[in-house]
Amino acid sequence: MVSKVFLFKLNDFLCIVLILSLVIFTGKQLQAVNYKKSYFGSILSGQIANYNNDSSISADFFNYAHNINPKNKEVYKLSLMSLILSGDIETAISTVKNYEKKFGKQTSETIISNFLIFISEIKNNNFSKALQHLNNSQSFLITEKMLPILQAWLSPNLKQAIVSLEKYEYKSEGLALSNFYYHHLALIQLYHNKKALSKNTFEEHLKTFDIEKLRTLYFYFNLFSKNNLDNIYISRFLEKYPDHSFSKYLKKDNNNIFKKLISPKKGISEALYNLAYTLYSQNMYETSLALAQTSLYIDPENHLVKYLISMNLKSLDKKMLAIEHMKSIPSNSYINWNVLINISELYIDLQQYSFALDYLHRLEKGYEEKTEIFYKLGELYHIQKDYKNATKYFSEAISSLKVIENRHWYLYYSRGMAYERSNKWNLAEKDFLYSIELSPEQPLTLNYLGYSWIDSGKNIDAAKDLISKAVKLRPDDGYFVDSLGWAYYRMGEYKKSVIELEKAVSLVPNDPIINDHLGDAMWRAGYKNEAVFQWNRALIYKPDEDLKEKIKFKLKKGL
Repeated sequence: MVSKVFLFKLNDFLCIVLILSLVIFTGKQLQAVNYKKSYFGSILSGQIANYNNDSSISADFFNYAHNINPKNKEVYKLSLMSLILSGDIETAISTVKNYEKKFGKQTSETIISNFLIFISEIKNNNFSKALQHLNNSQSFLITEKMLPILQAWLSPNLKQAIVSLEKYEYKSEGLALSNFYYHHLALIQLYHNKKALSKNTFEEHLKTFDIEKLRTLYFYFNLFSKNNLDNIYISRFLEKYPDHSFSKYLKKDNNNIFKKLISPKKGISEALYNLAYTLYSQNMYETSLALAQTSLYIDPENHLVKYLISMNLKSLDKKMLAIEHMKSIPSNSYINWNVLINISELYIDLQQYSFALDYLHRLEKGYEEKTEIFYKLGELYHIQKDYKNATKYFSEAISSLKVIENRHWYLYYSRGMAYERSNKWNLAEKDFLYSIELSPEQPLTLNYLGYSWIDSGKNIDAAKDLISKAVKLRPDDGYFVDSLGWAYYRMGEYKKSVIELEKAVSLVPNDPIINDHLGDAMWRAGYKNEAVFQWNRALIYKPDEDLKEKIKFKLKKGL
C-alpha cells in the first residue's frame, strides 16, 4: 500500500498528535484576541484550539508561548506546524530564521524547519541553494521516496534531471505512484524546451487512462490540444465521463490564458499538491492541508490547491473557512462546477438555505447540463420538508435526462421519498420499483421500499426479502437491521425480532425509533420489564412529539 512506503518521516507529526490528543475540549471556540495569555495557559489553549482544528488560533497561542520560552523545542515545532496549517507560511519561515539567529542552525533544526527553509529558497527562486539544502539535510519532511522528483525540478539541465528521476522507485506503469513520475517527466521535458518529447510522454502515459490521471490530461489539453475536442485522448474522456466537471470545462469556451510558463517553482508546487491530494484520499487531512498550504504559498495561481485546502477544511469541520477558500477560486477554473456544488452543500450543512439556493441557481444559469443541479435543488427543498418543490425539481432532473441509465437510480429513489412524505404512496411505490429495476443491488432503495411495505402491513414476505438483501449488502447498517427486526415483528416472529433489533440498537444506540421498536418486540416476546426499560430509554433520545406521546401511552397501558 502507498501509505506503508509513504513519503514522510512522521515521528514529529505523531509526537504532535499525541500531545494534542491529551486535551478533550467541549464548549465555545477560543478567541485568541480576547484571551488573557500566560505561558502554560497559552500552551494548553493552543492544544485545545488544535483539537478543534482552529489552526490560526493555535498558532497565535503557540507563538506567544514560543516567544516567552524559545528554548522549548516541542512548542517551537507546534508553533511552526500551526502556522503552516493556518496558511501563514511567511511567519513560519521568519520564526525559523529568527530561531537560527538566536540558537544556531544545528539547535533549531527539525524536519519541519528544514522543510520551511527549503520552501523559502524555492519561493525566492534560489533553486541551486534549494537543491543544496535538499541534498544536505539529514532529516526532511519528505523522505527519499519523493526526493528524486524535487531534485529533478532543481537540476540545471534535462540530462541531470533524468538522472535524478531514474532514482524514483515507482516508474512502472500501473503502480500507485507511477502517475507522479510520468506527469513530472513530461512537465520537466517541456521546461527544458523539449516540446515534442514532452508531448510524446504525455500521450504515452494517457494511452491507458484512469481518473487519477485527470491532472495530467488537464495539462496536456492546455499545452498541446487547446480547444481540440476531437483529439483522441480528449474525446475518449468526454465519451467515458460525459457528466464529469472536467467534461463541462472542456465543452465551454475557455478563453482564459493557460500559464504555459513551466518553472521549477511551479513544478515543486505541483509535486507538493500531488502529494497532498494523495494524503487527502487516504483521510490524512492535517498532513494534506500542511502540504497544500505550502504548495499554494509557492504558487498562488494554482487554484486546484485552493480547492484541495477547502476540501481538507471541510473534512476537518471548518465549513465557513472552506467556503472562504472556495470563493477565492476564479469562475473560469476547470473545477468551478465542483466549487459551486460544494459551496451550496456546505451552506446546506450550515442550514443557510438561501445562500445554497443562490449558488445552485448560478449553476442553473451557467451550465447546459441541468440534471445534477435540479437534483441538488430537490435535495435542498427535501431537507426543508418542502416536499412539493422537492418533487418538482426531482421530476425536472428526470425530465432532463436524454437517456435513462442504471446509474440514475438515485433520482427515482429521491423522488419516491418526496412522494412518500407527501402521502402520494402510489407514485412513490412506482418510483421505488423502477429504481430497483435500474439498480437491483442498491440497499437504500431495497430497505426503503421494504420498510414502507412493512409499516403499512403490505407485502410482508416480499418486504422481508428486500430488507434481508439490503442487510446482506450492508450488515453493519443499524437502520437496515432495524427494518429486518421490524419485518419479523410484523410477521409475529417476536423472538427473532428481538434478536435483530438488539443488533440494531448496538449499531445505533441513540435512535429513539429503534429503541422504541425493540421495546415493542420485547413486550410481545414476553419480556415486559425489559420493554419498559427500552421505552424509557427511547424517551431519553428526544423522539418527535407524536412518537413521544405513543411511548408514554405504552408505558401506562402496555401493548
